[in-house]
Amino acid sequence: MTAHPSIAVDPPANPPAGATTVTSSAAVVLASSPAKTLWVAVDIGKRQHEAYMASSAQSPRRRLRFRNHRQGLRQLHEAIQQAQSACQADDIVIGMEPSGAYWKALYEQLQALGYRVVLVHAKAVKHNRETHGDNPSKTDRKDAFCVWDLLRQGKYFTPVKRDPEQAAAYRMMRHYEDSRKRSDQIRNQLRVSLAVAFPELNERFEDLSCKTALSFLEKNPTPGKIKALGPQRFLHRWRGRRGPMGRKYFEDLYELAKSSIGVADPTGCLALEIQAQAGEFRHALEVQQRWFERAEELLASRPDYQLVRTIPGIGRKLSVGLLACLAPAVDFRYGKQWVKLAGLDLRLFRSGESTHKLPKISRHGLGLLRVWLYYAALNVIKYDGPFRELYERRLKSSPGRGAKPRALMAVADKLVRVIFAMLRDQRPYDPRQDQHTADRYAVPRRTT
Repeated sequence: MTAHPSIAVDPPANPPAGATTVTSSAAVVLASSPAKTLWVAVDIGKRQHEAYMASSAQSPRRRLRFRNHRQGLRQLHEAIQQAQSACQADDIVIGMEPSGAYWKALYEQLQALGYRVVLVHAKAVKHNRETHGDNPSKTDRKDAFCVWDLLRQGKYFTPVKRDPEQAAAYRMMRHYEDSRKRSDQIRNQLRVSLAVAFPELNERFEDLSCKTALSFLEKNPTPGKIKALGPQRFLHRWRGRRGPMGRKYFEDLYELAKSSIGVADPTGCLALEIQAQAGEFRHALEVQQRWFERAEELLASRPDYQLVRTIPGIGRKLSVGLLACLAPAVDFRYGKQWVKLAGLDLRLFRSGESTHKLPKISRHGLGLLRVWLYYAALNVIKYDGPFRELYERRLKSSPGRGAKPRALMAVADKLVRVIFAMLRDQRPYDPRQDQHTADRYAVPRRTT
């Protein structure tokens, strides 16, 4: 075990032993740990953290409030060493609640010091806090104790471990998704502004992300601006255009501007609003594209990327999105664990006579992975093969309201398990694999 180079500290007297862990960030582990284990709970804050450490309810307890910087990390390390000596503990397990992004730096630094660091689900901390006493108050000290109590029960998990390239691509695709949501928001705002100033353009410009459409809105945002140019200057501005948006197209746009029912804009505020939104929309699309291109650079040379591309309907963007979110297959044993990682595992909620309720997906996994699997399911059912057959079969077996979403979730479930098998075995997609598996199980087994 190697200490951090910038911290002159001695390594722990006894390196943390490997307690039972899981490979899914959505799973809860009921782990069995040695009797002499020091449980260290940290309640994460933006500028300072609260720590609570003890080996059992009867052992000496120690509390510490430390800042989120190098000196605070040193104080925590020294406190853990003193608590381990006082409790005579053989193992050390440090747990924390993954609050926003503030836990990641401390998590990495503690791992660099050789400690075993795990996470506790925020919802579990909330429910556990409600069981301690009648006081509903929430404090950092109380939260640290609740984290410690969950650690003692073994209710913790480990985050998904990705290699540096995959971890960076995951961050890029998260930014890509944020930019996509932002661009959708700006597009909707731009549609509303056009409905006020130039409603006829909403029918003409079906795709506002088109470069010609954005350029037009930045230069001619309202009918008044178009009419002020006159027909000759307006058509001269858009000369040289060919294809669907040629000279005839802009002649029609000028006639639309002359007869538009849009609201008058004597102050020019509506024109400024549309121009600003069009420019912001263009910038959001460019940023979104840059995030994707950077993520693709990180993953395009990997063998996994080429394997996923062999699935019909999975293109560049879907391959990058899926690989960035998925965990290494070597850390998992079954494809169902990836299903749970995506939050697609079915859960049934029944109580009393509510037997009419159907199982629902848990949604307790990576939301971004679930989004990409949904888009991938929409694409793979366009091609003949096992996925389309499954989709049509589920539509027939479970008709009625919500039949299509249920069928798509079934396809996404199968797709993630197929990808797991492909990456685990390092083999390309084979549409006949289902038939091969069925034939293998149909062969009578020899009995002794």
